[in-house]
Amino acid sequence: MKLDNKIAVITGAASGIGHTVAQYLAVRGARVVGVDLDGTKVEVARSEAAGAVVASSPRHLTMM
Repeated sequence: MKLDNKIAVITGAASGIGHTVAQYLAVRGARVVGVDLDGTKVEVARSEAAGAVVASSPRHLTMM
């Protein structure tokens, strides 16, 4: 599945299912915005994606 020119916002992107889904979509060409309460882990997840995760945010979505 090609996801070029698509943007995905993934909550819980620092670990578990959210992390796996973010990586899966990024590998297939999506631009991924990862959101998680754990700022350190979400930055690690971003670095593991080799630039495919274009933004990360250590916050709760109700605060946005």
